[in-house]
Amino acid sequence: MLARGREAAMTRPAAAQKLLAAGAILGAALTAFPAGAAELQLDGAWGNEAGCKFAVTQDNSDDSYVLLKADGVQTYGTLCDWVQVFPGKGAQVAIGLCGYEGEGGLGSETFVIAPDMADPAKLNIYANNGEVWAEVRKCP
Repeated sequence: MLARGREAAMTRPAAAQKLLAAGAILGAALTAFPAGAAELQLDGAWGNEAGCKFAVTQDNSDDSYVLLKADGVQTYGTLCDWVQVFPGKGAQVAIGLCGYEGEGGLGSETFVIAPDMADPAKLNIYANNGEVWAEVRKCP
């Protein structure tokens, strides 16, 4: 029994060193990402008609609004701030930290933002499941 205790005691420092090393690796991985909000490569505000109106007036009486900006996307029921953005060939992937109207919690959402194939003046915002979540145009 005493021998087992000594072995355990001898392995504790090794286990602690491994734990510290793992913590250092995790810390390095987390600091590899820049702090602060991520931004889309996007010029100005983009929205549907109600979203562009909301961008100017902040009037959200039309609950159909969608407003896409470099730092996030907003609708009547959802507000997402980008925490990571990944550029791709002709599209961008954005991961947002999101709040939802009428709910107290937070969630994360992944979107793909890409020009519409038939109308390059329009951007499609795709949900994580690949369906079009919203269509937006550059606001005047």
